[in-house]
Amino acid sequence: MSLVFAKRKSQLMAIGAIMIVSGIHIKNSLDQMGDETTNRMPGILLFVCGWAAVAWAIGTRGDNRTIVPMHAGVAGLCAAAIVFAAMQMKKTDDPETKKYYAMLCGAAWIVLGGIAGWNGGFWNKVFGFAAPALMIGATMYVLPRARNPESPIVDNPGYSLCALAWICLWIAVAMK
Repeated sequence: MSLVFAKRKSQLMAIGAIMIVSGIHIKNSLDQMGDETTNRMPGILLFVCGWAAVAWAIGTRGDNRTIVPMHAGVAGLCAAAIVFAAMQMKKTDDPETKKYYAMLCGAAWIVLGGIAGWNGGFWNKVFGFAAPALMIGATMYVLPRARNPESPIVDNPGYSLCALAWICLWIAVAMK
């Protein structure tokens, strides 16, 4: 197995992932500081534009110019579903409603990982489905338990799992 990456697709995927992670960190940092006068829009814009870049990277061939309609449509819908679910989970206080948004987010991640590795070989599919498994494990299991004040977890492994999930998704999309 040789690792040969589609250069433009690889760059766009990496930029999109960095934008998403940066947007999350900016918005969450401002939320945790408790300053209501600071504008959170730069973090939200980075998050949404990063998802658009990821959907574009998944929906195109290696040259980033040839659009694959099914991939672009499915990746765009998955990105929109993940953004929608994340925003709604922040707004709602009802645990039952949060559970449904979490299921929507998880299902969208699974489809996104599947479509990311669809046209590649065996390893593209492995990395494509490893990304949602890591992300769902981090966001639905590890991070909520680590935020609990009585939790014995000192160094939060959830962020490392999220970073590893983005690396897996990047490999699945960019590897030829």
